[in-house]
Amino acid sequence: MSASADSTDVATATDVGVPAVGPAVSRRVWLRLLAGAAVLVVAAYFAGHWLLYDRHRVYTDDAMIDTDQVFVTSRISERIARVLVEENQFVRRGQTLVVLDDANERGALDLAQSNLRSLRSGASAARHAAALEGELQSAQVREQVGGVEIARKSVSLSRSRRRRSRPRALGWLPPWPRCRLPPTR
Repeated sequence: MSASADSTDVATATDVGVPAVGPAVSRRVWLRLLAGAAVLVVAAYFAGHWLLYDRHRVYTDDAMIDTDQVFVTSRISERIARVLVEENQFVRRGQTLVVLDDANERGALDLAQSNLRSLRSGASAARHAAALEGELQSAQVREQVGGVEIARKSVSLSRSRRRRSRPRALGWLPPWPRCRLPPTR
């Protein structure tokens, strides 16, 4: 085979009806692949952002909520006297938000204090009365002891008078004539 025969046997792509692949066609394919990859990257970014962050977030039209919602409760039920924060103001943990009306508690405290003063004065009066009662009882004991002493002396006096009156009744006089006996009644 000769070189000219080889050139006639080989058909070109344009002869068969297949378009020739050139630099313009390959550029279009790469642009389409690049655009598809960009769309996939953007979709993956937004899907990941929603999955990790936005699905836990609450959106509203007229409020600012960027943290966890916290329910504020009180241990007692009272009327609110003052609100110390404004709408949409950032607050910190432990910050006082409202001041409750404490009129009922102040009244209860005043009543408890007056009851305490009353009980203390009652206890003081009871202590004073107990001290007076103790003094009265000790005075009564001293009086009874004095009465016992008087009774003992009276008994000893009567015994001595009886001893002295016996000799006269028997007609016997003591040997000492100068001593005088007390008069008998």
